[in-house]
Amino acid sequence: WGSQTSFIYNGQPQAPTARADSNVNGESLNVVRTTKVDAGTYTSTSSIQSVTGERGKVENYTLTNTTIQYVINRKDISVTADDKVKIYGDVNPPLTVTIGPTGVGNEVGAVSGALTTPATQFSNIGTYDINKGAIALADNLPFKAANYNMIFTKGTMTINPATPVIKLANK
Repeated sequence: WGSQTSFIYNGQPQAPTARADSNVNGESLNVVRTTKVDAGTYTSTSSIQSVTGERGKVENYTLTNTTIQYVINRKDISVTADDKVKIYGDVNPPLTVTIGPTGVGNEVGAVSGALTTPATQFSNIGTYDINKGAIALADNLPFKAANYNMIFTKGTMTINPATPVIKLANK
């Protein structure tokens, strides 16, 4: 078995490499192993698929140490609360996020839930955090939330002063 037993999810089948050498001159062994795609802990099993050489037969060989434990870890994905700006007295704008690329084929990340902010329509001018709230990764096939670890970055709600309207009375 190869020495690598820990992998990061990449959307492709993964497992430690398996290799066996023949002690018979001119014969080589083709060893296969079981693989998995999704994040998790697994056991890979190896077997001899074929033997090349003049008299090579699978039945002439026995593999030992045919299983190994390995793990496919979740891949980090960034979820960032988008910064917002509003005028004092205006209702809060919708709170949105930007999801970083998965880097895995055509997978597009998705979230469910809502962000939170302590800012309200009549909060004083200044800056307020936009927090994670109940935001969580959500399946959006082929994107599977269980294969990713969300790294959340909060945003900022900036409340600017309102411009008063001054009306002069006619005399």
